[in-house]
Amino acid sequence: MLGAEFAFRVAVKSKALIFAITVLSFQLVLSSPSFADGLSLMGVSMAAPANGRFRYSPQSLRAPTVINLTATAYSPGTDQNGQWNNKTYTGGNVGPGVVAVDPKVIPLGTKLYIPGYGTAIAGDTGGAIKGNKIDLGFSSKQAALNYGIKNVAVTILGR
Repeated sequence: MLGAEFAFRVAVKSKALIFAITVLSFQLVLSSPSFADGLSLMGVSMAAPANGRFRYSPQSLRAPTVINLTATAYSPGTDQNGQWNNKTYTGGNVGPGVVAVDPKVIPLGTKLYIPGYGTAIAGDTGGAIKGNKIDLGFSSKQAALNYGIKNVAVTILGR
């Protein structure tokens, strides 16, 4: 209901929770001793208060950003990654969970969710990756070729 207050009591063993809520207006109160290190909800982090109660107002809640991109794939090796071989721009290794982006569109270090691929870190750039393009890291050339080219709706999870 619009304008109604919602209270959620969450009892879990894990501290990592992902919520997807579509409501126009609400107040969310989470309380649990298992959140001793704080809580991150839709990209906004909150330190755990002394009383263990979290208050999350509608003003601080924002929907995650989704960007439509053209996805290609690459793998370690000079034939796919040129002189960089298995290294990324940020010094990591090319492979699953690392993607190349245009830093003008998605800043390096950003956490992403790519449907059909999973979560990843924007940890590389590429000469052909300009504008609304993303290059997904795979462990082998064949896996990268099998992925092909796809249009994907990438969700920005935060930094």
